[in-house]
Amino acid sequence: MADDKKTKKQLIKDLVELRRRVEEAESGCRQNAGCNENNMAAQWKLACSLDDIQDGLVLLNKLGTIIDVNQAAADIFGGSKDELIGKQFTQIGIFTQKDVPNLLSRFKDLLCGGKRELTLQITNKLGRTVHLESSVSVRKMPDGSVGIVAIVRDITERKLAEETLRESEQFSRAVIANSPLGISVRNRHGKLLSVNQAWRDIWQVPEETVREYMAAGPDELRFDNKDFSLGEWQSEVARIYREGGRVHIPELRLDNHRLGEPRWVSQTFYAINDESGQVERVVIVTNDITERKLAEEALQNNEEKYRSLFENMLDAFALHKIVLDENNTPIDYIFLEVNNAFEVQTGSIKEEIIGKTITEILPGIENDQADWIGVYGKVALSGEEIGFEQYSELLKKWYSVSAFSPKKNHFATIFTDITERKRTEDALRESEKKFKRITERIYDVIVAADLKGNILYVSPSIIRVFGYQPEELIGKKITAFAPKAEIPHIIETLQLIAVGKDVEGYHSEFIKKNSSIASVELNAVPIIEGGEIVGAQAIIRDITETKRLRELESRAARLEMAGTIAGQVAHDFNNLLAPIMAYPEFIRDELSHDHKAHAYLDAIENAANKIADINQDLLTMGRRGHYSQEVLDLNRIVLQAAQEMESRTRTVAIKMNLCKDLMKIKGGNAQIHRMLINLLVNAQDAMQDIGQITIKTEDYYANNTSVAFGRVPKGEYVKLTITDNGCGIPDKIIQKILDPFFTTKTTDKKQGSGLGLSVVDAVMKDHNGYLDLSSKVGHGTSFYLYFPATKEDTGEDDSKHLGSGTETVLIADDDDIQREVTSRLLTKIEYKVSSVESGEKAIEFLLKNPQDLLILDMVMPGGIDGAETYRRILEISPGQQAIILSGFSESDRVFEAQRLGAGAFVRKPVTKSVIAAAVRAELDRKVDKSVQTPVSVTTSK
Repeated sequence: MADDKKTKKQLIKDLVELRRRVEEAESGCRQNAGCNENNMAAQWKLACSLDDIQDGLVLLNKLGTIIDVNQAAADIFGGSKDELIGKQFTQIGIFTQKDVPNLLSRFKDLLCGGKRELTLQITNKLGRTVHLESSVSVRKMPDGSVGIVAIVRDITERKLAEETLRESEQFSRAVIANSPLGISVRNRHGKLLSVNQAWRDIWQVPEETVREYMAAGPDELRFDNKDFSLGEWQSEVARIYREGGRVHIPELRLDNHRLGEPRWVSQTFYAINDESGQVERVVIVTNDITERKLAEEALQNNEEKYRSLFENMLDAFALHKIVLDENNTPIDYIFLEVNNAFEVQTGSIKEEIIGKTITEILPGIENDQADWIGVYGKVALSGEEIGFEQYSELLKKWYSVSAFSPKKNHFATIFTDITERKRTEDALRESEKKFKRITERIYDVIVAADLKGNILYVSPSIIRVFGYQPEELIGKKITAFAPKAEIPHIIETLQLIAVGKDVEGYHSEFIKKNSSIASVELNAVPIIEGGEIVGAQAIIRDITETKRLRELESRAARLEMAGTIAGQVAHDFNNLLAPIMAYPEFIRDELSHDHKAHAYLDAIENAANKIADINQDLLTMGRRGHYSQEVLDLNRIVLQAAQEMESRTRTVAIKMNLCKDLMKIKGGNAQIHRMLINLLVNAQDAMQDIGQITIKTEDYYANNTSVAFGRVPKGEYVKLTITDNGCGIPDKIIQKILDPFFTTKTTDKKQGSGLGLSVVDAVMKDHNGYLDLSSKVGHGTSFYLYFPATKEDTGEDDSKHLGSGTETVLIADDDDIQREVTSRLLTKIEYKVSSVESGEKAIEFLLKNPQDLLILDMVMPGGIDGAETYRRILEISPGQQAIILSGFSESDRVFEAQRLGAGAFVRKPVTKSVIAAAVRAELDRKVDKSVQTPVSVTTSK
């Protein structure tokens, strides 16, 4: 503004000088009566140099034609002097629509005399928008003509500055009005000039009161002095009002009655000077810092409490600062503060570690600490938080560590000693492992369910015991896996548990995955959570086999008692039977040949023979039969029994499938023959005298096989199977058929003593054999008899018929009896035999004692199997010849051994003829030592 005033003063001086020169020019024109426009212009130019004037000068005639212009005017209108002279003033630029009529009207008024001040806006010849301020006056020339002089000034920059200032003032007013800071303006005498809304809010002064303050004189205003004291700042604020400058008061306490409670503010005073440098106004910016002060006071009041908490907290706390190298890479950290727990847990002394780096405290561990310095450095630089568990080798303790950054380049760590917790977790984990191993391996099943019977947990043993996967049961009702008749009992059990009672020894049934029914024993206890019973936990044991064995044991006891009684009765009955069988012959000698009594004597004799047979059955059942133990060919006894049976009936066909070279058994010929007759008669009765009976014999190797009436131990047997296509035996009476005197024959059909199958059972027990059966109503019955095989023979030397030899043979079999039997068979036909009980020992033996032939058992529990043994032996003895021995069918492992080069597969139990043939065939086979080619030898009989 000061510059604008100077410019105006200079303009006035220039105009005065211009007028003087113009008047001199006019005077010169009057002296020359012949003066015209050109002469007038010439006189002007002579009177003054127009180009020396900074403002634009334009000379026009009364028609508005431009007579002359100076250079400044030509620059303003954007053309040369020659382009402007001779043109109408309205053609020197593009005027705004509102300015054109105004200019024409003003021009007409000027011709009548006078002077005009105009402000115009045009677009000049160069396309630039120009704001003009002009002073126009009319002069009469000596020749009587009228001349118009226009002084033109370019005020475009000033206009733009004014517009910018106006916008800036509007923006400033908006900022001040909406500022959260209280802003007030006073004059140099302290009179209030303006305030914003924030100022009124801070001081809680109504708008009416503000207007009163603004209307009051400066001597009447005592607002500041009344409401608070500036204290030590009073003189500084007074200086601002006198001399100007700036002062900041960081804190002031307010006790104004309108506020109701103390208020804290910070204030900044700064002065605005006028053109002369005097203080014109003082701006006061006020910030309400009450909340901050209250928070600081609260923090200060609680500092001791927090310090006490810090020092007495159980967790170790440490504050550190990261040490950086020139590349801002963390290379160490300094201890700034630690609490008492840190000293206790680490054994450190606070005064000895504060201000020191970790490498100074623990020299020589730079390498060990490098990773942790990087981790903590990342926390300090990025501000992220981390947590982890760490074992301290130095302190032999486990710690849970939390690290965070309270400020840049700093980090804090909180250490919690979790050693006991880790020990507990390790113990719990080990306990869980043990529990898992137990639950996976025990034969019992652990089940947890809620009180509605929904299954919540099932132990993995469910897979082995009942065939289900745990996930197949979880979430389902436990009653879904019980027979319908058992559901009410299960519901009753849950009701008992719901009232807090334990259930022990409860017997029920469970449906297995294969749909069979298992007998189970259940012990259950309540599950208590939060003092309430929420479910039941039970241990379920499959007692199906136990129950069956108990029934068999009970039955055996009954049979033994019945047999004992039957044996005693039969023994006494034999004495009574002797005269009945002998006297008919004596009586016959006394009678004539044609006496009618012979018929009665024949009947008595037949009855006595039948009674003798029954008595013999009783003796057999009572285990009082006496017979010699001899080596027997079961096939021969079967043929004799079949022939006898065929002689009795022509409506029953007997089909036989007898194994050649069947192993021998040891026992009594007559007893086995009678037992076979009982079985054939039983089959004939089941078919009602019409049908087919199939008899099959075979060598059989049992591997602890479970059967209907017990279990067949591991070993070699001669197996006899008798099958009929009769009516079958109902399940409910299968366990009774071996009981003495049990019969299904009624008086209106055939009468039976009920001793037939009891005798079969007794004979098998006398021969250390085992009995099994399978039956389906309407489809017939099969009886399976297992006789222990014997290797004894008649003493005939048949080695020359069996393909004997003198080669070395190694037998690898885990079964002691099998190794003994096979060794004796091969030794008898002159082979040099050695034996070991495992694949590992076979490898060890062959390293020192090469053999011509290896006989490998395929399954050897506890070590490597036959196929793996053979593979390893081939690595040390390429081309080693071998045959495979197994009680199981041919498997993938058998085929693998044969693919490697093994020869024949021989199924247990072995016989002399079979093993001799297989050994001789393998030894006679030519083997390429570089290429192993398995061969197949048929050994079935």
